[in-house]
Amino acid sequence: MMRHVWVMVVCLVIAVQAAGRHSEACTSFAVYSDEIIYGMNFDYYPHINIKFRLSKFKGQMTFEQGFMGTHGFSGVSGMNQQGLFSSCQILEPKQELTGAGSENDIYIFRLHQLALTGFSSVERIEKYIHKRRPVQYPPGPFLHNLVCDASGDAVIIEPWQGETYQTKSDLGFIVMTNFLNHSLKGKSYKAASGAGSSRYKIAYDYISGHFKAFSVQHGLKTLEKARNISRGFPTRCSM
Repeated sequence: MMRHVWVMVVCLVIAVQAAGRHSEACTSFAVYSDEIIYGMNFDYYPHINIKFRLSKFKGQMTFEQGFMGTHGFSGVSGMNQQGLFSSCQILEPKQELTGAGSENDIYIFRLHQLALTGFSSVERIEKYIHKRRPVQYPPGPFLHNLVCDASGDAVIIEPWQGETYQTKSDLGFIVMTNFLNHSLKGKSYKAASGAGSSRYKIAYDYISGHFKAFSVQHGLKTLEKARNISRGFPTRCSM
């Protein structure tokens, strides 16, 4: 029997207490315990309106959270009716960008959009990027994607210096903030450093400590603990 997939949407009232770097924004996770729970803190400029969108593309329903930009709605995270979740977040450090070098390259943000509208599993996305190389879009921002599905498969996809890194976890959960996740290969999570590493460790600690009975309430608590209190890029919404 397929387990329920929970995506939590709650607007949080945040006490803004400190300034921070704008690049250190957003935290997402997937937990595969008794229930499947996806979560994402969306951190963004205080003056920009946050939007939610329910749409249908080629028969596939998707729910997204994002913002209204100069070219319309930009979704940063969401889930489709097949239970596939995708989150697209800032990646640090910066790197030299060359853009798409061939017709087989695909911008990482476009891959995020395609995941929601055209895929039902991480396995299918991994097969897709063997043919279509994810790349960054010049002049930025630099991005990476967390993609998770209802079967228990999850992957972080990071285009970095001409290579595509795919990071998975065998712990039953996965967390992504803003540093290079593939830099932790073979290391303890406590070795995480760089943008968003503190929030990463907070979320990782809480999830691992409550994994066996992880619930929606635990998911909300994870998001609360990992919220961004930056004046420039506070957590605007949690999903």
